[in-house]
Amino acid sequence: EIDLPQEIIANETILGAIQEAQSRAGYTKLKANNVRVLDKAKRVLQDKFKSLQRAGKNDEAREYQLAKEELVNFMDSKLPQYAEAHGRAYNMRYCSQALWLRKRRLSPR
Repeated sequence: EIDLPQEIIANETILGAIQEAQSRAGYTKLKANNVRVLDKAKRVLQDKFKSLQRAGKNDEAREYQLAKEELVNFMDSKLPQYAEAHGRAYNMRYCSQALWLRKRRLSPR
């Protein structure tokens, strides 16, 4: 568990995602400042962002994207292992995309 700063608690979008994460199976008994709950809240924000973006509601989607970035930056600053895992996941996605593009350019059409 980590201490949540006022700016995280005051962000209604993040707070709503934390509450939604806590309401999911397996998370109901966990506190809002539990790392698993915060990670689930990050995924809730990401899912809502993608859903709104697909629906063409870009202004609303941006609010969720900014909230997710704020939450991830906070978690990265407080939990070095989270930042490291977050960085590895980003690098793996980047490498996968680069390999896919390379294969696509090299394959005969």
